Amino acid sequence: MNQVCFQVIGNDATVTMVAEASQMELNVFEPVLFYNLFESLEILRHACSTLRLHAIQDLKVNEHRVHDYVEHSLAMATALVKHLGYAKVSEITKQALKENKSLRTIVLEQQLMSEAKWMMLYDLNP
Repeated sequence: MNQVCFQVIGNDATVTMVAEASQMELNVFEPVLFYNLFESLEILRHACSTLRLHAIQDLKVNEHRVHDYVEHSLAMATALVKHLGYAKVSEITKQALKENKSLRTIVLEQQLMSEAKWMMLYDLNP
């Protein structure tokens, strides 16, 4: 992919220089401009196809891992502020970070919110 990027960047530099140096009304440099433009498009088309076939096509989502990332994300604290207040959310966020626990675990342990309300708040219907 790097090689593709380097070539396209080089073609872009050529197109830029052509645009700066030419008088577009005379169309003197159009062959160089169009050659580099279309070459870049073709290279990118092939590169995207290759990337899809050899890298993306067979990717599988690890739902358990994604759930863990979401569950332990401190960014979820933002939605809690409206319901628990800034000071309390700040406190439980620091506690979650210190104890390596999820916000959900702490909120439920301290009975600050029901599990049903938590699920509704984050729309986490399994």
